[in-house]
Amino acid sequence: MSESQSTSVGVSVSYDTRDDAVTPSDGMRYKTEYYTGTKKVDTPGDASTSEKNSTQRLSFDLEYFISPISRQVLAASIFHYGEYSVEQAKRYMAQHGIEVRL
Repeated sequence: MSESQSTSVGVSVSYDTRDDAVTPSDGMRYKTEYYTGTKKVDTPGDASTSEKNSTQRLSFDLEYFISPISRQVLAASIFHYGEYSVEQAKRYMAQHGIEVRL
């Protein structure tokens, strides 16, 4: 049976200026992460062998939110999650007196 031992360490830096964390319409969110670690696996047997692996991960994440018209942010969320089609949204707006191209 093999025995293993692992060690890891990481750091994360975040900067957030969004006006609302759940449904933002303005601001930005930035995040950088760096993780490193090692894993050592000892395999017993006739000749005891040891294998050592190291890993590193670096990630960047930047989201920037602008909203010239508040409905645009809402529409992006509706279409992103597949709740409504563009046709359904256009029909709804036309029925409620909003001029749209069908």
